[in-house]
Amino acid sequence: MHPYASARRRLGPDHPLLVPRLYAIAQVQLQRHDYGSAHRSIDEALRIARKHMGEQNVQVANTLEIKATIF
Repeated sequence: MHPYASARRRLGPDHPLLVPRLYAIAQVQLQRHDYGSAHRSIDEALRIARKHMGEQNVQVANTLEIKATIF
């Protein structure tokens, strides 16, 4: 089982500790030119970060930065 899937199962689908994991996964997917998967991963990270941390949080800003590189 993928470490992210295991963490998601343990922590729950919206836990804020998933944000850095999803961010790292998206970076790897970008390096592999898997833009569709990177987009999905970063959108999920952004959704969770916004829900738990608010728009002014640095993790939201970092997530938006990597999202911009996808397009």
